[in-house]
Amino acid sequence: KATLNALATGQMQFISKNVNPDALGTGALMRSAPFGYLPVADDATVIKLAVQAAALTHGHPEALVSAAAYALMIRYLLGAHELAVPVDSPVRLALKEVKNWLGTVEKSSLLPGDATLTRAAFGRALELADRQSPAHEARKSFGALVLATDCLGYGLYLLLATESLVSQGMKPSQALLQTLADAVAVDGDSDSIAALVGSLVGARWSDAVLPAKLLEGLDARAALELVEKAWFTQLGI
Repeated sequence: KATLNALATGQMQFISKNVNPDALGTGALMRSAPFGYLPVADDATVIKLAVQAAALTHGHPEALVSAAAYALMIRYLLGAHELAVPVDSPVRLALKEVKNWLGTVEKSSLLPGDATLTRAAFGRALELADRQSPAHEARKSFGALVLATDCLGYGLYLLLATESLVSQGMKPSQALLQTLADAVAVDGDSDSIAALVGSLVGARWSDAVLPAKLLEGLDARAALELVEKAWFTQLGI
């Protein structure tokens, strides 16, 4: 509703002037993943673009911050593939880096709010993963799973759970299937959560973990592949 409401105005929405100042749904969050793939030297560019894109439809400070945090997670997970020394948990390393950034938001003159909800969601994801809480119990800690911050938090918990399964010897492709099953088995915004998890898992292990049978039945696959090709051509990759 927030997305349609903003687009229906016919006017550009900004951080400082937004028709949906209280919108904290997942609409803006899901579409910020591509900014994490940008081959730019600094995090600031990714943050700026993700926030501005989120503000096109969602004006709540936490919607903007969570969109940037998600894009940074993608960026850091991709960066883990290029580390000189492999780490035991690229997911936890990425979470730590993003949490450090979230701690600077309150003092930022460019971003509104203090990132309280997003930081709390990150913290809950780590705590539940450390306790090895099963998914059906963990999801109760993220409210009704309709807000961007809660859906991102639960998605991060599922990502941590996936990494744990792989570390225990399960194949990444098998772990992904279990994770996606947990992502959609909720009464909240399950399609958004599955999209978040799919992007995060793909950034962590590459698209090689995606089961071929699922890809064969993908809706609008030809259109998606066309967009993918155009995107990487635009980036010069």
